[in-house]
Amino acid sequence: MTSKLKTLVVSGVFALSAVSANAATVLNVGTFAGDNTVFVSGQGGTLAESDNPAYAAEDAASNWVWDFSELNAGSFIVTFDLSPYVDSVFALSGFWGADNMGEVKLNGNTISTLSYGPASYTSLTAFNDEGFLNNTSMNTIQFLVNNGNPGDPNEPAEGAAFRATILVTSTPISAVPLPAGLPMLAGAIGLLGLGAARRRKIRLI
Repeated sequence: MTSKLKTLVVSGVFALSAVSANAATVLNVGTFAGDNTVFVSGQGGTLAESDNPAYAAEDAASNWVWDFSELNAGSFIVTFDLSPYVDSVFALSGFWGADNMGEVKLNGNTISTLSYGPASYTSLTAFNDEGFLNNTSMNTIQFLVNNGNPGDPNEPAEGAAFRATILVTSTPISAVPLPAGLPMLAGAIGLLGLGAARRRKIRLI
């Protein structure tokens, strides 16, 4: 590879790295006892701690919680508005767990599910927006948790818990000069490649 070609490739890499360098945090939240403003309980109560030695260890990002006004099922809702962020690219990601099973919905679309069993609470499961973010208005992410046993509907509910983190980032499109830069980069590489091919052809003649 010629020095000119190397320079162009390196320049392209730096242009691509500008995408992540200009990302801003829109939302970064986790479940904690006492909260009733970020993760709003559909049962109308305040989240209380619901820890168990069998659950994945808690950390500074989130704790195991539950609204004990209802033991069998619960819903926990987070809303956020993306309309103030003009001409931006958004991404949502997070982790969650539940005792015993449930699903995550973003704007009414299921983006993650947890099946009944200990795997739902002995570790946390990653999720992302799956392309369902509303880039111009309010978004709603809903965690639906069921503490029942699908194999035995009559089994009494004992413990219930829910845990989640949500991260939403925004990258201004204007901060990423790729639409103009990429065609120039591709064209320059193509010209260099054509020139190299011609020089090889001349040497062979």
